[in-house]
Amino acid sequence: LLGFPSFFDNFVTIAILILAWVIVLFAFFILAIQLFVTIIEFKLTT
Repeated sequence: LLGFPSFFDNFVTIAILILAWVIVLFAFFILAIQLFVTIIEFKLTT
């Protein structure tokens, strides 16, 4: 796909994209936990 030197040229871009992907994944994980807690709370209180 691309050579080894060009990987190091684009390393900053790759690192930023990976970081952004991790942040998005973490945010979705938090949302899933909050939704799960809300559903459990709803089932317990009704």
